[in-house]
Amino acid sequence: DRIGAANFAGLLKEAGIAVPPLLATAAGRPFYRTDGGALQFLVLGLNAAMTQVPKELVEAARVDGANPVQSFQHVVLPIIRPFLLLCTSLSFIWDFQVFTQIWALRQNSPEPGYWTVGIYLYEEGFTSSHYSTSSVISIAMILLMLVVLVAYIRQVVKIGGQG
Repeated sequence: DRIGAANFAGLLKEAGIAVPPLLATAAGRPFYRTDGGALQFLVLGLNAAMTQVPKELVEAARVDGANPVQSFQHVVLPIIRPFLLLCTSLSFIWDFQVFTQIWALRQNSPEPGYWTVGIYLYEEGFTSSHYSTSSVISIAMILLMLVVLVAYIRQVVKIGGQG
């Protein structure tokens, strides 16, 4: 089978660990996007971030005795961390938009393994008529998005202040 982030939720499920819908969304995110724009953005952005790492720093770490993992952890990661934080925030925000693709691809009746937060909200509110539960989920989604949005804006302002 596949190995990687896209199969992470499946591996947790096979191990008997409950997979929250949000984690299942984040793990399978690039495969639900029909336009592929997010994946291309992430790949090109990561490439651009990696080109900003000075080769002299990596070589200096190697000369000082750092192995490749230590070099990545202590030299490369701190330099690309702002990009990774921005991409994580954007990916999280984009994951809340994934509804139509799954709904249409699963013939208007996705199995619980395909549920994202949006689909779970729809199933609770409209299919099961649990309006109070869907209201709580909606408010929790809004608050969670607000937290992520504030973190995203802070990171953008922080990066803008450095330039």
